[in-house]
Amino acid sequence: MALAFLFSLSVSYVALTYVVATLSVYFLYYAPPLRLSRYVPLAGFMMGAATLFAVSLGYSAYAGEQTALWIPKGIVALALLRSEMREETSGTW
Repeated sequence: MALAFLFSLSVSYVALTYVVATLSVYFLYYAPPLRLSRYVPLAGFMMGAATLFAVSLGYSAYAGEQTALWIPKGIVALALLRSEMREETSGTW
């Protein structure tokens, strides 16, 4: 995790922001006190958010600091809703 922070900081502050956001979503998803993976709709949304942060990290190489403004809104909706729909229809108890 320290290497992820170091490498992202060497790229840019925007990359550091997305790496910190992605790691915090995964921490909230798997951490024992909360363990949001138990709640099916919220778990799908969390994985969609992690996917969105990872896509935004790659897109920030093109758009730089304005990634949130330049990323297509359809990709945002697809990343957030697709993971939630997959979790609900997977039959997980």
